[in-house]
Amino acid sequence: MPTTGFLNQLDTTTNKKILPEVSDGIFLNDPLLAYFKSNSLDRWSGIAIQHGLLYNYLPGGFYAKGDNFNITQPQTETGLTFTPRYAYVNVSLFQEDVEVENAGTEAVIKLAVIRLQEAALNMSGRLAIAMYRHGQNIAGDDRSLAINGMSEALNDGATAGWDGNAFPNYGTVPRASVRVNGEAVGAGALDAKMGATSVTNPVANVNGTVTYDLLERTFNSVCVGPERPNLLLTTNLGMSYIKKKFQPQQRFETASKVATGFTGLSFNGSEIMQSQYAPGSQGQNLPALGNFLAPSGQGETLWFLNTKSFKFWLANSAKFAFGFSGWKPAQDNNTIAGQYFYAGPGLTCMAPRYSRYLFNITG
Repeated sequence: MPTTGFLNQLDTTTNKKILPEVSDGIFLNDPLLAYFKSNSLDRWSGIAIQHGLLYNYLPGGFYAKGDNFNITQPQTETGLTFTPRYAYVNVSLFQEDVEVENAGTEAVIKLAVIRLQEAALNMSGRLAIAMYRHGQNIAGDDRSLAINGMSEALNDGATAGWDGNAFPNYGTVPRASVRVNGEAVGAGALDAKMGATSVTNPVANVNGTVTYDLLERTFNSVCVGPERPNLLLTTNLGMSYIKKKFQPQQRFETASKVATGFTGLSFNGSEIMQSQYAPGSQGQNLPALGNFLAPSGQGETLWFLNTKSFKFWLANSAKFAFGFSGWKPAQDNNTIAGQYFYAGPGLTCMAPRYSRYLFNITG
């Protein structure tokens, strides 16, 4: 009796129930990307984005009658500049599949529709991963085609962060050149001097357990005047560490839900959310999307973010703002292909000193 491709009596005579949907077993919804899309999205067109930056004092002070004034003109402003980055996800199909075999009322799931939905999930995954990384060519890690992410934004130029890199420049501006009157910046210590430069905040390698004192000191180190972090984000394991240590002590307020629908805890009036895309020891390794596992032997990350200082940019174009190119036929066969696009400078931070992160949290 033939076996390959031969239907048995049950398969031949029994109806099958096919659910009109496909379960996502690969991608993860990132609460931070959803938050930025909902609250920090801005449209853009042109060759670059520039954020103006104040970084120095004007001369002045107390004086006695007859004193001469200091009338020098120090430079007090500069600008962070970000160029557009481009991303695509390809969708290819056979015309026979779309127009013959998966067509009409017999098509329980429209193949073209589900592939375009998959393309959107692919793009969101790639952008979410890239937000935690960088968009520079540094130390042999060339990501100059990717969007500028938070690992380069929240750095002091000298201290290696979760990905092993330090970033002397941000927005094409050398961090060392915008220090106030040449004041030094501490290299990585949690209590390092704040505010010596507007484009600096040192990361901290915890290399141990998270404590309530650590959370309080980190949170308050980026409280400047009325500015304070309003969103904290960590990994699933990082959230478990926090809950295990502090919920029994009622250190945290009740759980709440931010505008994007994700539920989190509240600490000092700020949300704590968890994401499987945040760098940590148990992240999924998807090299095709950009490996977002923390380096071997390192623990979880915890991000203290003042989201008002971030912008997520999207091209002012129907095609390049999560749009589809349309189907394009191949030259010598019945394959059709199209691309799902993103264009924009990505994620930019106007005031890095209002945010920071911890990494290598192991308990």
